Amino acid sequence: MRRPEEDFSFIMKQYKRQIILSSILVLLPAAAGLCLLAVGAGSASSEAGGMGMASSVADGRLKAMIVTSLFCLLNHFLAVWLTLRDPKNRERNQQMISFIFWICPIISIFSCGTMYRIYTGARADQSVGISVCMGLMFIVLGNYLPKTGQNHTVGIRLPWTLTDEENWNATHRFGGRVWVAGGFLTMIGSFLPGKLGHGIVPAALLAVALAPILYSYLYYRRQRKQRKLSGTQISQSAQTDPKQMGSGQTVAGRRSIYTVSAVSVGILAAILIGTAALMFTGNIRIDFADDAFTINAFYWGDLTVAYDEIDSIELREYGVPGYRSFGFGNARLGLGTFENEEFGSYTRYTYAGSRPCLVIEAGGEILVLNGKNEAETQAIYERLTAEISD
Repeated sequence: MRRPEEDFSFIMKQYKRQIILSSILVLLPAAAGLCLLAVGAGSASSEAGGMGMASSVADGRLKAMIVTSLFCLLNHFLAVWLTLRDPKNRERNQQMISFIFWICPIISIFSCGTMYRIYTGARADQSVGISVCMGLMFIVLGNYLPKTGQNHTVGIRLPWTLTDEENWNATHRFGGRVWVAGGFLTMIGSFLPGKLGHGIVPAALLAVALAPILYSYLYYRRQRKQRKLSGTQISQSAQTDPKQMGSGQTVAGRRSIYTVSAVSVGILAAILIGTAALMFTGNIRIDFADDAFTINAFYWGDLTVAYDEIDSIELREYGVPGYRSFGFGNARLGLGTFENEEFGSYTRYTYAGSRPCLVIEAGGEILVLNGKNEAETQAIYERLTAEISD
């Protein structure tokens, strides 16, 4: 008969206070964003002129705060549920449980706080803040990993680590060092300019994800070879070799290990694919209507500009410098609010690989825009010039 302390509902009741408090902290930015939208949206929209970029961008920042906070809450519930459902975590990883409870509130408040600072007009690049936060998280996790006991929920869960405690400990010691180094690289890469920074950050993420897995597999192969050479009995090597697990492991136990490993690999693959997609994909499409044109951007909000509100348009062959204060940027796109000495704050929808761009002034606001290449940018310029003259 199952003891009360082994029942999952009983465990959830034990941690009820921490779950409620941490969830409230995660949702604080969402509550703040909703209040600011309700109080300030009307006045912001009435004061905005020209293209209305100021009000739409401000509202976009507040909505981004809300979405980020809700996404953190979803991840918070998932992490807590996966952690508490495994008895090994509750018995051996109290420090990791505390980290799981408070990492999402910290990320939510930190990232949304950066967005709020930009909303109030502070000069900051939110991508730097997020990368620094991510780097700090890797450093903290890297220090926790070697202390994580063998379990099916938290840690580097592979067939070779789940069936051999020696492999688990060695892998997590190595993984801890890699995660700390990856954290520092992520933080350094966030401050580097252009493509250099865009290259270092994903490289650090790939190293953090793949290096411990490769090390664990090579460790398993080395152990297997050594035990074969020394003539170790199968009953002993079964703890290391998932293919040779005998009577010490039930069929259900073996299936559980492989299921956990498959889920771990699937989650890792999804993270890697998602990271690659965010770093190297995205498009900008411009739709021309009779009285206005609309910029449709992947990963960012659309923008419509009326032809009769355009005061000037200029084609600049060598581009426009600037740094992103709010928006989205990867190796392909630069979107959102940027700043430079010439324009101050301006809106940008550009491809990173195309230098020529258009500088459009409308209602006292500046929009910088380009196509995938020089020919496409030239075609956009000619079409807009014709529409304005008509």
